[in-house]
Amino acid sequence: MYNRIDRRIILEIRLLTCSLVLFFCFHALKAQVDPISITTGSITASTICPGRPVSVPFTANASFDANNEFTAQISDAAGSFSNPISIGTLQSTASSGTISARIPSDIPAGTGYRIRVVGSNPESIGTDNGTDLTIESISSIGSATSNLNNICPNTSIELTANEVVIGEGAELIWYDGPVEGTPTEVGRSNPLTISPSKTTTYFTTLDGTCNYTEAFVTIIVGEGTAWSIGTVISDIDNICPNTNVELTANGVIVGTGATLTWYDGPEGTGTALGTSNPLMVSPAITATYYARLEDSCNTVEESVTVTVDEEEEDVYNFPTAFTPNGDGVNDVWDVGENRIDPGVYVWIYDNNGQLVFKSIGYQKPWDGNYKGKPQPVGTYYYVIKLNGKKQKAGFVMILK
Repeated sequence: MYNRIDRRIILEIRLLTCSLVLFFCFHALKAQVDPISITTGSITASTICPGRPVSVPFTANASFDANNEFTAQISDAAGSFSNPISIGTLQSTASSGTISARIPSDIPAGTGYRIRVVGSNPESIGTDNGTDLTIESISSIGSATSNLNNICPNTSIELTANEVVIGEGAELIWYDGPVEGTPTEVGRSNPLTISPSKTTTYFTTLDGTCNYTEAFVTIIVGEGTAWSIGTVISDIDNICPNTNVELTANGVIVGTGATLTWYDGPEGTGTALGTSNPLMVSPAITATYYARLEDSCNTVEESVTVTVDEEEEDVYNFPTAFTPNGDGVNDVWDVGENRIDPGVYVWIYDNNGQLVFKSIGYQKPWDGNYKGKPQPVGTYYYVIKLNGKKQKAGFVMILK
């Protein structure tokens, strides 16, 4: 009895196995004979910019199995799918749909691109969209440069946009002024020659069908146009040799980068005497002095001549010391009234710069006192102005 039952079970198992084998063989044969086909629909835009979205419609002749993924692929510029690029996917088992795709931003420009849709479960390769697609080129500028910078006003320079790719519908244009608002167009050539009068930022743009790009360059311009020296004067003229004279440059406007420098020769020749204003000099002979503003952009110069009366030097050799001790000998600083004009001005200062004696005319020589008090032993500085013009200065000592 048990043997009969066992044989029946074995028979049933064999029949079931054969049925399953026949089932799978049938479906495999059916898939080979009647595979699922995908038709890629037309793409609305025939001209597409890199990086832009694109909708890819498709239909199939049957539904797909679970976990199926539709993928939109783009060919190369010649329409070949030997190395397709995936541009979008859609998880679906439906027999139709639309894939939201995006063209790669770095795809080369071309006119023969095609797009197709493929399925994963079962694996199916669809037709392409049926017409050539044009991928436009995008605009790019590597940098903007100038052949010169830190220039003088109105110097001609060249602006150059480097590594330029002019995309569809774009034109290279140069501007100055603010980027935001309404800048001023200055030209469309590359390179572009300009002559700026002040420090300016320039920028160049490419504004085309697919994108906008720009590059900037700032030109530094020296601001020397406002430099000036009104006049140069001396506080005294017709002086004795080696008398201190103060030179002053009036109405001075110093441009950026310049320094006022005094010279004893024209056009920056001779010796540079200093940069202070006023400047103290002590010429031994008649001399002309030059105040000069100069840098690479501009030069301004004015001069003054100081006349030295050399013939009268010996007449005004005043004593260098006296002894106000009351012994009746050399008690005053006697410069000899017969040698100087009655209208002479005399000033005497101590070593602190304090005025200790002042006289118009020298009828009463200095006796070494200040406000009735004897001054200490030491060196004093005198200034004598003669005939309203000539000046003599030097030192006198009080000895005891």
